[in-house]
Amino acid sequence: MKALSAAYTPLYLPSAIVNKFTCMNRLIEAKWRFRYAQASTVLNDLRASLLLRSRLYKSKNMYSHGNAQNTRSMSSIKKTEKMIQAAASKYRLNREAMITLSPFLTEQDCSWMMVYKDLLDEDVIGLSSMDDSSSEGRKKLSWIWKVEGAGASANEATEEGMLLF
Repeated sequence: MKALSAAYTPLYLPSAIVNKFTCMNRLIEAKWRFRYAQASTVLNDLRASLLLRSRLYKSKNMYSHGNAQNTRSMSSIKKTEKMIQAAASKYRLNREAMITLSPFLTEQDCSWMMVYKDLLDEDVIGLSSMDDSSSEGRKKLSWIWKVEGAGASANEATEEGMLLF
């Protein structure tokens, strides 16, 4: 008999079964909180990868001369592009799971949708790759650079001693 691989084994996670079967509210709320925190983490990873890509391009332009160095630089940039695409895909999956789970929460609050918006391809841009044709005062940041993250703001966290260094 042929064994099923992990890719074909259904896991029956709350976001996958909540519309088909009854599920404990505690489990749904725990899964939603996990997805909420993971969305913040993935956005941080996405921003870090975008900054890394920008830095790699600048470094390539300044220091890479010759075929071998350009090939090595482009290899690093392509790896970073894959990291960006993976983070964007992971964020989209997290958000879909949050949308699926949110109607089943006991305290339904949709304010999270204003923080964790739908991630479009045009939103995945770095800080330095904004529209260079417009004047400096007319440039706009993508919403991913404006999200503070899950939890307390930095000022509140430092006042309450929540940040650990």
